[in-house]
Amino acid sequence: MGSGAQEPATTDAAGVSVEAIKANTAQLGAACVALKAQREARAVNLEPKRPGESDLGRLDSSIKKNGAFIKKLRGLGADNRQQLLAEAAKLNLSKYVSEAVAALAEVPLKTSDVPAAVDMAAALHARYPDFAASLGPAIAKVAVGGSKGAADDDRLAARRQRGALRLLPELLAAGVLADATGLLGVMKTLVTALDFSKEKESSLHNATLLGGLAKSAAPLLLGAPPEGAAVAAGSLLLPQELLHAEDLSSLPGDLAAAVAELQQQQKQLEAEMQQRYQLPPEQRSLLLKMFDRAFDCCCAELVESHKALLALDRENARAYATKGELPEGAAAEYESCRKAYEGLHRAVAAMAEALDKQLPDLAEDAFTRLDEGSAAGAAGAPGAAADAIEHIFEDPEVRAFYEQLPDLWSLLLPYYARVAATIAQAYPEVGAGLLAAVEAEFDATAAKKDLTRMGEEPRLRVARYLAELAKFRLAPPSAVLLRLKALLDDFSGPAVDAAATLVENAGRFLLRLPESKVRMENLLGVMMRLRNARNLDSRQTNAVDSAYFACRPPDKATQRRRRPPLQEYIRHLLFEVLGDGSIVEVLRKLMKLPWGEAEPYLLKCLLKVSRVRFQHIALIASLAGGLAQYHDSLGVGLVDLVLEDVRWGLDHPAQGNYQQRLAQVGEAYNYMLLDSRAVFDVLYMLIGHAHDNEEAALKLDPPDDFFRIRLVIALLSTCGSYFSKGAAGRRLDRFLTFMQAYVAAKQQLPLDVEADLQDLYNQLRPRLVQFSSYAEAAAAVSDILAKEAAATASGLEPIEEEESDEEEERGGTAAAADAAAGLAGTAEDDDEDGEVGSGDGLDEYERGDEQGLAAAVDDEFEHEYSSLLQECQGRSAGPAPAAAAAAPSAAPGPSSSSSSSQQVLLQRQPQQPPYHVPRAVEAEGYDDESAAPAVTLKLLMKKGGKDDRSRELHVPANAAIAVRLMAQQQSEAAEREQIKALVLEANLRDEAEQQAAAVLAAQRTAAATGRRPYRGGSSRGHHGAWRRML
Repeated sequence: MGSGAQEPATTDAAGVSVEAIKANTAQLGAACVALKAQREARAVNLEPKRPGESDLGRLDSSIKKNGAFIKKLRGLGADNRQQLLAEAAKLNLSKYVSEAVAALAEVPLKTSDVPAAVDMAAALHARYPDFAASLGPAIAKVAVGGSKGAADDDRLAARRQRGALRLLPELLAAGVLADATGLLGVMKTLVTALDFSKEKESSLHNATLLGGLAKSAAPLLLGAPPEGAAVAAGSLLLPQELLHAEDLSSLPGDLAAAVAELQQQQKQLEAEMQQRYQLPPEQRSLLLKMFDRAFDCCCAELVESHKALLALDRENARAYATKGELPEGAAAEYESCRKAYEGLHRAVAAMAEALDKQLPDLAEDAFTRLDEGSAAGAAGAPGAAADAIEHIFEDPEVRAFYEQLPDLWSLLLPYYARVAATIAQAYPEVGAGLLAAVEAEFDATAAKKDLTRMGEEPRLRVARYLAELAKFRLAPPSAVLLRLKALLDDFSGPAVDAAATLVENAGRFLLRLPESKVRMENLLGVMMRLRNARNLDSRQTNAVDSAYFACRPPDKATQRRRRPPLQEYIRHLLFEVLGDGSIVEVLRKLMKLPWGEAEPYLLKCLLKVSRVRFQHIALIASLAGGLAQYHDSLGVGLVDLVLEDVRWGLDHPAQGNYQQRLAQVGEAYNYMLLDSRAVFDVLYMLIGHAHDNEEAALKLDPPDDFFRIRLVIALLSTCGSYFSKGAAGRRLDRFLTFMQAYVAAKQQLPLDVEADLQDLYNQLRPRLVQFSSYAEAAAAVSDILAKEAAATASGLEPIEEEESDEEEERGGTAAAADAAAGLAGTAEDDDEDGEVGSGDGLDEYERGDEQGLAAAVDDEFEHEYSSLLQECQGRSAGPAPAAAAAAPSAAPGPSSSSSSSQQVLLQRQPQQPPYHVPRAVEAEGYDDESAAPAVTLKLLMKKGGKDDRSRELHVPANAAIAVRLMAQQQSEAAEREQIKALVLEANLRDEAEQQAAAVLAAQRTAAATGRRPYRGGSSRGHHGAWRRML
């Protein structure tokens, strides 16, 4: 008897694969590990060990770092999970808990992003005690759609709702949220809003949300088995008596060991499931009741929608049969009803699976579903009755002809679809019935996860048949697109091959069809992203690639825009070759180009800063500065176009990235393409443009727009470090006062803008006095304008100082930077000496051939010095003693070192007249030419490097050079006095006219409106002053 009891077990186990049992064991083990990790994490979250105030005080609490982290938190996902957790551990978010809660609650989470959000919430809960108390209500608010802003679109709001509903059960199970009150409130709101008779679209949306919530909440809160364990239990191949048998001695050794391991793993899983978290009985009962109510409501609507869809289908069929065409809009109405029905069906199916309920029975006919049982019975009839009809065909060859049919689906599917399309012209119900049958078979085969050949071939065959029906217009595009989307949602195993088959056979057709082009493009993009993200085997990867390129065959080589060789060469140098170490080489090669032909296109390329990286803008400016030393028109044209583009950008603030353009303005100043006056003109234009008109100001620079502040920061960050002293320093101090008034007139600055502005102030003026209110800033601006107006009215307005010192400082800095960057290398030899524009004059870039340069300077010195002595000796009675004494020491001999150079410069001595008459001679007079007054000139002896030596040279006053110097000085002095008088007169006249116009405009405005302007324009007075300065 015992032997007989063991025999059936042995027989049943004979066909069981040991590998299949091990696979089930691995799935159960993974589910057990997940449950254990969840239980341990919940225990830690229920009693977190939080750091003290002193520990938090040692972490970074700056506005800039914390603001940047909050911004990144809004994009939390699986890819940046570890990075954000590491950043959170380094920051002190005690003052930003509410911002962190809002950011985490509004993240549009995908299913793969939920674990990252749970980890982040647990980390913040373990550090800040008030985090979890604020997080629950915030997520509940997002889950019911209460956080949707005016600027949010419906898709983003729906994604946030789905993400919040996925996150809420996970946080309850993990112990971050200790109470399910928020979840019950969300359920009550969603279930109460299910009223398909009044709000059908919103009710359908709520049903979809409830289906997703049921799927996630059932295993976490209601005690349903986890997904891995359910899959393993559903795929067990062992009989129950063997699965629970204690004596496995009758089984083969490897099979007995596998079964024993499976039994042990099941016991561990059962133990873990008994310890897992569930809602308290009262809350669990209330949640189940609300789910039951929602399920019943959705089932009733599903039955009604199915009936309405059948009625609409029959009505369209009758209309087509009688009139030969459908009424206008009938097809669109049917498609809309069909999509709504399918969406509701998916939601009800999700709730039924999660709550272990049965779907309602739906009436079926030829227009929606065919009876699968009858079809299966018909297909199986020949095999079932084979023995009964064996005697009919006595000849085996005749019997084989009638019974052994070849499998031609893979060959004849297009022809079958063509036959069906031909018949459907006369009998539309044939096409509708065929489509319903194919769709039913497709859904049935797609639901099965059979990886064997017997399951794969029918799945791919029906997928291709559906694609062929779509191309013959028997199947609407949505029938293929919806099933393709469902396959992409489960892009693994058999779904990959089925999706590739659909795309390969119908993708190109749907991509060219206007009504399905956009959706097909999106699905193609999703498929390729999944292909790159999933770990597919080589066969599936090749199948996906083949399907994609069948849908989008690789085009022939794209016709590249044909440009002249000169333009291609310029683009190659600027966009490919130009770099930190190649700027000298690029400059030399550009100098060799035919300038008249190359300059217009070179100027055009220099303006395309968006094609280069932000760090290369300085290289572009340096290159332009080097070229402008030899071609002034390039520098002038570049600056004009850049400033014009900046002005145009203020009128069109939404067009382009103008922070790069402002950086280009700053780099142009750094490389001496324009002076500081032009830079400050641009700065005042940024904060004052369009503020003379209230309507234009509200449109181009509203109070809540901070675009121009970012532009000012970009410009001053580039070149503001040079405005440290002199006239430029005073201009910067004045502008920063106006800038503070402009900023104070705005609304509250965002955290990133405020941080960047404070960094700018600390960089340029660490001791800057910052005004606490708009009134203080406006008073400071008024004080500046009053002082300038008083100085102008009194005629004591100071004349602007020249910026020679500033330019010299910038020039020295730029030259030193260039020399250090890449000019120390050896220059290449040119084979084309003597050509125009050959680049041979770039000695300050290359420092080449110093011996030839020194020899040329020595020859020039010899010639100039001899001419000077001859002129002085010819005009006077005899050679001046000082000149004669200086001659031997000043004139270099032929044996001078080749590395030294000397130059003669005739310059005026600072704070002294250009000539000097000895006091004794002037008092006593003179009788002869030898005692004539002398003009003191300066002879500079420059001997290599910075070792400068000078000697005085006395030239008789009646010499030609002395006479010319005295006449030139008198002429220049008279000219300066005349220019000063004209400038003062013009300034007084213009100021008087502007003051009169301003007073008249203010009187008219006050009389006409009698109200205060808007906040952003409350500083209209100083905006008018900015316009006068501009």
